[in-house]
Amino acid sequence: MLRRSVLANTALFAAALALADCAANVASFTPAQVIADAYGLVISLGSAVNGLVDTQALSADVAANIDRELQHAQALLTGISSSLAATASAPVVQEVEAAVASALQTLAAIPAIPPPYSTVIAAAGVVLPIIESWVASVIPGAPAPPPSAAPTAVAHGRRTLGIAVVS
Repeated sequence: MLRRSVLANTALFAAALALADCAANVASFTPAQVIADAYGLVISLGSAVNGLVDTQALSADVAANIDRELQHAQALLTGISSSLAATASAPVVQEVEAAVASALQTLAAIPAIPPPYSTVIAAAGVVLPIIESWVASVIPGAPAPPPSAAPTAVAHGRRTLGIAVVS
């Protein structure tokens, strides 16, 4: 059941990847779109973390720390209205983005992540810079990913998912 859930979320991220490099202007994203993408990202990473514990690729203690951050992020996203203005929702999304970035940093230290979890984590690494870019476009002075981060992450994610990379 867990594997099926992870694969279903991966399929959603594959679709997001295909659209991600078409989205030249993240400032045009609505808060509802960003909140939905961030929610999918948090849920998918949570499923992957649980799967990594089951495969013994991740210790239960480390997984508990990541899970705590992701549950906090999920609670923030559940409590926010998608009808809020971008300026009102961006600080919440920024807090979620920080939790996801922390989880990805921890997961990056694992030497060999088995599929399908590696695919979910790679896809998360593609979606995260897009969310960071949206936050930076809404909140003046918010840190933005380096200009090359999103295209590089999209290309890496596309290769990982077996999607052609267009230059």
